[in-house]
Amino acid sequence: MDNIKKLELTYPSRPFIIYQKFGESSACAEDRDVPVTQRKVKTKINGVCPVGYIELYPLLGMKGHTGLDLYATRGTILRSPIKGKITELQTEPERGLGVGIVSDEKYDMGEYGVHYAKIRQWHLMSIHVEMGQEVEIGDSIGLADSTGLSSGDHNHFELKPVEYTSRGITKNVYQDNGYYGSIDPLPFFNSRYADEYKRYEFNKTMRYGERSEDVKRMQEKLKELGYFTFHTATGYYGRITQNAVYAFQLDKVPLSWYEKYVMKGSVAGPKTRAELSII
Repeated sequence: MDNIKKLELTYPSRPFIIYQKFGESSACAEDRDVPVTQRKVKTKINGVCPVGYIELYPLLGMKGHTGLDLYATRGTILRSPIKGKITELQTEPERGLGVGIVSDEKYDMGEYGVHYAKIRQWHLMSIHVEMGQEVEIGDSIGLADSTGLSSGDHNHFELKPVEYTSRGITKNVYQDNGYYGSIDPLPFFNSRYADEYKRYEFNKTMRYGERSEDVKRMQEKLKELGYFTFHTATGYYGRITQNAVYAFQLDKVPLSWYEKYVMKGSVAGPKTRAELSII
């Protein structure tokens, strides 16, 4: 395996905070005689399901959680953590909108052997990719939400070792492991964010009232950094964007008196653009 690279995953969104780990069981479903997909879902309180709720994963035929539940508010941009191809775009009752990406080469996955890596991200609000599309690390795949069986906004992130069949479709190597072929992704992250591989240089000054693709990219960047609070990037430089720019400038940009007390984020000029381009 000397020529096989070890699998490294980048964090798909900022900040990287885990709500529920692989194999845990903190999700509960209503205890009533209807299909699981029609039941409300809640999180355990102090390790116990609320009254009228039972553990979710046994109802789905799982030993426990099949991935990581990661912090992601509604509209957070979710990015590809690997280079590969989109092999799955689905709406499942349990997971809502979902995207599957298979790596473009095999990787050393330690005790699990050498395989292609399949990444799945679920509960999305919208999808930005198409079937068969090639993606690079950092490409946007969609926006986070709480579709499907979910108690709140987050990104459900899965990793599966897979192989291609003679028909050219992927097959889970460990399908019968109690997690539908998923393994714990946590040991494979390289502690870098996917957006670090997808930098965009802002070359034009942007102003209040403007509508452009540059403004949209700026909003996406500011959202990733925690400054832009609207649920999705619109491309319009309005009051919310101005407030986000101003907060970013106060933290990162050496402002003149006029910029600080008069302009107040109404213009994203050379100094602001330079800071945004390198972060």
